[in-house]
Amino acid sequence: MAKVIGRTYSLPADVAVYIQDEAERRRATMASVVEEAVRSKMDMDTVPDWMILSSFRHALGRSTYMVSTTVEWLLHNWETIPEQTRALISKELREEFKKDTAARANGKSTKYPLGMYCDREEWGKLLEAATVPACFCQACKMPPHQCLCSHED
Repeated sequence: MAKVIGRTYSLPADVAVYIQDEAERRRATMASVVEEAVRSKMDMDTVPDWMILSSFRHALGRSTYMVSTTVEWLLHNWETIPEQTRALISKELREEFKKDTAARANGKSTKYPLGMYCDREEWGKLLEAATVPACFCQACKMPPHQCLCSHED
């Protein structure tokens, strides 16, 4: 019996160690590939707008590493993304923040439009970059995307 990736199997110990090592090697390789892709500048003439929007919309509401990866990539390439695409992302993100704020104020939901609180913070970074100038809520003195007041700004 050998324990591999949290499960117990009837395998010789050396096979179990090999499988465990291989899984960790693949995980590390994938992490470095994702990190390299996120940090690379892209020629936006070769990336169709629909692909940028699809990636953004796919990540919205997720509760996975995809949120931070997508936000980081968008921030890294923000100035080179076409203005029309940036405006659409900004508009849709503001709408999702309104829905998310309402859902959190309600307190009855277990799934929020922007994912978990850490995901909301990630999207806030993008909204901050997309919103110029940043306005502040008069009640709580927070930027609009962080405001949890129940009013419409």
